[in-house]
Amino acid sequence: MATASVPSPAPDDDLEDFSLDEDVMASMRASFEEEAATSIEAMSNYLSQPNAEGRLIGEPLSAVYEYAHLLKGQGGAYDYWLITDISQNLCEILRDRKSLGAQGIAVVRHHLEALTVVLTNKILGRGNEIGEQVVARLKELAQSVD
Repeated sequence: MATASVPSPAPDDDLEDFSLDEDVMASMRASFEEEAATSIEAMSNYLSQPNAEGRLIGEPLSAVYEYAHLLKGQGGAYDYWLITDISQNLCEILRDRKSLGAQGIAVVRHHLEALTVVLTNKILGRGNEIGEQVVARLKELAQSVD
């Protein structure tokens, strides 16, 4: 049986020269920074809603995970890879969790503080050795979550 060959598309010079204008990218990054700061504030507010036993459950816990997941997915698009890495760790802590105790809440707060430092100082990329050390330390703290 003969197989049909599909011709390769001709290179499109317009696509080869495609890049975002620096001003457009700066504007998009600034919008991300504002949205990320709002997300971090919302997560912090949700962490302040534990139940009578001091555990975070239900909607507040789910919301913190959803915000972390959004930051994880968006950070790299704006060269905030450290935000992606920290948020990935948050997602690992929170994924499939039904509740979070005082120790876990404290660990999540440390992650939020790190995210705030990255945004406030506009640390792009992965933050070199210091960024790697911060992520490694946050991963160590994550091991203590109940």
